[in-house]
Amino acid sequence: MEPGAAGKDAHSEPYATLVERLRTSLRKASALVVIGYSFRDLHVKTIVTEAMSENKKLRLVVVDPFPLAMFEASDRLAASRASFAELRARIHPIPLGAAEALQTHEVRESIPSAMHVAQLEAEWYEVRRRGNRQTVLS
Repeated sequence: MEPGAAGKDAHSEPYATLVERLRTSLRKASALVVIGYSFRDLHVKTIVTEAMSENKKLRLVVVDPFPLAMFEASDRLAASRASFAELRARIHPIPLGAAEALQTHEVRESIPSAMHVAQLEAEWYEVRRRGNRQTVLS
């Protein structure tokens, strides 16, 4: 059993398939929008933080009335494992409740911004990887 799996074995079906689909999707995604989730389940938080570490274009858009407090509480629970601290530059908090964020289109407006930044950074990483010193600003 994995902690936070609400008494369910996260390695058995259907959970194993869902976890693998999440990992696969996050490898290719530009943005993950999370509404109303506290990241207190270490196994889910680990999947997200590992995906963000591997996929440099992945941005996390989080809707929570108190997003910074939520991240701090989540990081305290994880005892420095799977921490968001090093990933904060790619986290876009929306300090609203779910209904208000969706009614004001705040979520919809945050995604293109996160994806644009992700694209620029992905291009920059590719240029650096190839050893090319040209500027990638467009």
